[in-house]
Formats: sequence, C-alpha cells, structure tokens
Amino acid sequence: MAIANINTETGIRYGVINADNVRWLLEEIYDNGENLTYQQYEEEKIKEISRILEDKDIEALKAFIQENCFTYDMNVEAEAEDIIEEELDANSVYDRLGLNELFECDECEYGYEDPDGNQFLLGYLGGSPLIWCLKTNTIVYVKSLCSPCVPNAGDLDSGLTDEHNGYACYGVPVQYLENEE
Repeated sequence: MAIANINTETGIRYGVINADNVRWLLEEIYDNGENLTYQQYEEEKIKEISRILEDKDIEALKAFIQENCFTYDMNVEAEAEDIIEEELDANSVYDRLGLNELFECDECEYGYEDPDGNQFLLGYLGGSPLIWCLKTNTIVYVKSLCSPCVPNAGDLDSGLTDEHNGYACYGVPVQYLENEE
C-alpha cells in the first residue's frame, strides 16, 4: 500500500513549498510544464464526443454542443448533422467546435520535468499555489511535516535542519534558488 506524499520508487517524502517563495521555479513550471487540468478536460470531452459519434446520436451531439459551446452564431442542428454526415473523428470534432478556446481554469494543476530529470507538480490548496518536489536531485531535512492537507510531505517552508533533527524529503534544486532575490 502506498503512503501519501512519498515517492513509491525511492521511499523519500515529497517536499512541498509555497510557490511564491520560489518564483523562478514557478515561472519555469508555467512556461515549460504540462497543464494537467487542461489535459484531463480535453480527454473527458474527447471521450464524450467519441461515445456520441460511435452511436451516431445526433440528438446527443446537439445537446453536447449546446452545453459546451458558444452557440450564438451557430446553427446547432446543421452543425451536428454536418459532423455526423462527414464522419469526423472525436479529435476533429473537438477542434472544430473550438472546445480548447472554451477551457477556463484559475487554479490549474501543472506537471513539469526539467532537463535534469527533476519532477515537480504545481497545485493549489485554499487558493495558495504550492509546488510539490516529487523527485529531485536534492534531498534535504526539514524541521516539520506539512499540515494534514498534505500528509507526510516535508514542509520546505519550515526551514532546513540536519538529518538527526528533521525529516528527509526532496528539496528545490539549487539552480532554482540561485535566481531568487
């Protein structure tokens, strides 16, 4: 059984830090990471479209378009009929309906692996941006563990200590700390 917030491959705790304390890493994740929330949205919509197309259910397709698209300048019935008639695949329908343009998220989750193999996750708890160090080339000892919201994870904001007085966890690699002011 896996323990929460511990890397199952290495047995080392994830380190968690407030993203505002490592702005350069936060920007790196935003610029180069994968928007996991968007990927999940896209996968769900494509699966839903696939089911509809498989059944060639024009009524379900019209309902899908009305629920998921801006329809003010669209003849929904004609659009649905065209899609079914043209036998488009789900990815083409997703693009045609512009579903990527309709995606909105204020607190998206991002995953990022840098060129050195360091792995990070950006998420939010209570509106606060947090970065999980999932596996990095830096192991540190922190003074305390995170609150029950992130059980077992090392609290990188609590300060560092030695191995006899702290909890081992993945830390923020030095290249992301050098750029902090």
